[in-house]
Amino acid sequence: MQVPCFCSSAKVRAFMKTKGWSTDCPTGGSGHPPGYKHLIAFFLRQVQALAKKHGRKPCGWQEIFDHYGGDTPATPTPPFEGIDPETVVYDWLAPGWGWSNPGTITAKGFRAVSTLGLYVSSDQDNTNWMKYFESHPLESSDNATAPHGRGWFNVTSPEARKLMIGAEACLWGEHTNAAVMNVRVWPRAAGMAEALWSGHEGANVTEAYPRLLRHRCRMMQRGVPVTPLQPGFC
Repeated sequence: MQVPCFCSSAKVRAFMKTKGWSTDCPTGGSGHPPGYKHLIAFFLRQVQALAKKHGRKPCGWQEIFDHYGGDTPATPTPPFEGIDPETVVYDWLAPGWGWSNPGTITAKGFRAVSTLGLYVSSDQDNTNWMKYFESHPLESSDNATAPHGRGWFNVTSPEARKLMIGAEACLWGEHTNAAVMNVRVWPRAAGMAEALWSGHEGANVTEAYPRLLRHRCRMMQRGVPVTPLQPGFC
């Protein structure tokens, strides 16, 4: 792990000392030292206040939720002191890491967007749209029994469901550029979009398949290069 930019600044380290915080910085496998956590939490409070000042709602990846609270290097932690209660948290990490998930985020009263298991990564079969269609952030199974091994951590209560804004398809960019992006995203993301729009209950792959084939042809007719799902023509 590289030394964070904050830690390379003598000015920032001097500021940490004025606050009485340790100036220890993260090293490989050390977690987040308390002083560094206090520093990042201070920075996040400033950013959130700035967003609110300009009429925006604060949001962030789940690291802001479970990395910078408490006084130990441990992760996950409680949300940092002073986090804006209107923060929208984007959940993305695998459950085995023990970090926050849609259930723990909504249980603390925060709104959430889930991207967990919904990365249309470049190393996967571009035609495999069904696992995205069958995943849904309101699925109430655990990680072992949910569709395709993806769990959504019992977001079942009406209160928690109201806090789940939805989900988002994501694509890592390390091996992707404009030349191949569309064939990697579509139609897999379209399968996920239908499930999110129509609701998880009653989702039927057999019924969705011909709709997705028609939609692929519609996208092709509009000039969008889309991965084929079967031999055929539009």
